[in-house]
Amino acid sequence: MKQKRKKSAQELLVSLRGQQANNISITSQDLQQQFHGDQPDEQLENENIITPTLRDSNINASSSSNEANTQEKEEPLVVKIKDTSTGEVTTQKMQPDRVWNLEKNKKIMVELNGDGQGSDNGSNLLVRFLGKLSQKSVFCPISVERWDRMPKAKTHLQWQLIEENFEFDYAIGIKWVMHSLRDRWRAYKYKLRCDHFYPNKSKEEILANRPANVDSNDWTAFVHHYKEDKKKTQSAQNTKNRTKLKVSHAGGSKSNARRGRQMEQKLGRPVCRSEVVLSTLLKKNGNYVNEEGKILADKISEHLPEDQEHAATLGVPLKILAHPNDTIGKVYGVEHYGRVRGIGGNVCPSDVFGMPRHSISHANVGNFSNTSHQRVEDLEKHVETLEEKLTGYEETKEKLEETKKRLAQNENHLETLHRFLLAKFGNELPSFNIDSS
Repeated sequence: MKQKRKKSAQELLVSLRGQQANNISITSQDLQQQFHGDQPDEQLENENIITPTLRDSNINASSSSNEANTQEKEEPLVVKIKDTSTGEVTTQKMQPDRVWNLEKNKKIMVELNGDGQGSDNGSNLLVRFLGKLSQKSVFCPISVERWDRMPKAKTHLQWQLIEENFEFDYAIGIKWVMHSLRDRWRAYKYKLRCDHFYPNKSKEEILANRPANVDSNDWTAFVHHYKEDKKKTQSAQNTKNRTKLKVSHAGGSKSNARRGRQMEQKLGRPVCRSEVVLSTLLKKNGNYVNEEGKILADKISEHLPEDQEHAATLGVPLKILAHPNDTIGKVYGVEHYGRVRGIGGNVCPSDVFGMPRHSISHANVGNFSNTSHQRVEDLEKHVETLEEKLTGYEETKEKLEETKKRLAQNENHLETLHRFLLAKFGNELPSFNIDSS
């Protein structure tokens, strides 16, 4: 079967912007469910609910008391906020809940690294905001079985809300943002299953125990889907596979992109992915995550200076440097076709290594390294040739300048001689052309 071609970032951006806001509406009933869950109708009638635009919808992420009680309050982040009408940029402490209430002419600025991933506090706030957004049925219904089956109307709403509140290079960062939203949506669905799908509970009991902030239709479809025998078998196999993981990490929720950017600022030089991965194997108290993590860290440390020297030599800012045959490539082995270790989400080998995914394999990593080395040598020879030509050009230019000076001096001498002869012989002097002489 022919594989479907993935959209480029520019095509995805055009697609998400294709449907205007006035063609997509959120009903007042949807908003009321987001605000109040299953409150009685008479109580809802006393609330001042308006059907506004997306930015004015005021679907506060902390509106659900159950959600607020179960989630730990996050510390506010100092971010840059741009006034789109004046261009003025100010710094301000912000939390995800406050993003919903931003003024229409204000946007939170997000810095992207060389791989199109967020690497500052603005990006951290954006990811937290996406976590809140993923839990809203109006935008991200859990009744959808897979993210690639999310209705287009919903994806338009999601992107419109993001673009209204955050500013960054949309064409470069759109894939990272939408993949981050997808991952938060999946994590939210997994959390719901962990909290409510107990082995000793029947489907009817789970359906009756619906969370207050989840739409009833959404919950019904969600429960029916994950109670199918096929999904039960798949979940059991995934749990079994997870137990085979030997080395965990102590990186927390901080992305590798942000971690690498902070390390780069602290060290004052570009960093390699070996340094980033190594930092995630250590806890805050200085201990390794486990014994396997210590063994892995020792292997990385053995070749780490080579990668550090390579990163310092290349000197590429705002980018975690990696190549197939670096320390991580040697220790962990071949890269997965859909991601690169130590870099972060939404970055595949073809993006980092500049070669097709199918060509990344154990057999050709060494060949790729040799090819890269040969190309570097060829480039160095080419540079040397250009330098020699440039030196020859400078020498030729100097000789030309000297010749021009001598010709100018000779011309002055001829003019002086001509004036002398005129003064001495007068009309008896035969005429001649100085230039032609």
